[in-house]
Amino acid sequence: KRALESQLRERAEAIVSFIGNWDKPIVMYSSIGVYPLTSQKPVTEVNCDESELHIWLREAETFFQNRYPQLTVLRLAGLMGDDRYLSKYKVEPTNEPVNHVHYSDVIEATKFVLEHSITGTVLNVVAPEHPSKKAVIEYENTGVVPEVGLSGEGRIISGEAITQLYGYQYIAPQPIYFRTLEQD
Repeated sequence: KRALESQLRERAEAIVSFIGNWDKPIVMYSSIGVYPLTSQKPVTEVNCDESELHIWLREAETFFQNRYPQLTVLRLAGLMGDDRYLSKYKVEPTNEPVNHVHYSDVIEATKFVLEHSITGTVLNVVAPEHPSKKAVIEYENTGVVPEVGLSGEGRIISGEAITQLYGYQYIAPQPIYFRTLEQD
């Protein structure tokens, strides 16, 4: 464990050495994996206690935030699109809601953050809709639109702050249709 921590710190220092004294906006990609796996309410950027967050991910974010106050952390949901679609993988349990984002929204959200000079913050990039994994898989396999909604219990990560605070509009708000987007 110590060897891994040391190796991660060395890599982070190498990145800092490369970036140097850059004073323009910086975007860092992180993961919604920083949040605890269980939650009774939608998880936002601000409603989790710091002690509940995944320690290594949060330490990495903090390491770079402390060195670059103009850094914006984008915490990405499960990346989908192109040849990444849910029915391609063995997924259990299927009654949980999905926390996914289409790759086009990662690109557009990044451009949006940079173009609007959004700095010094943490934002989740997660499609606003959270159908069950079963509903997504059913649609991908049959093309039949299932009843959309939360048909199960599980963690929901909210990606709404980027919309509510800054006006970003998701290109692909509904994960059920991610695979269909690739066929258009």
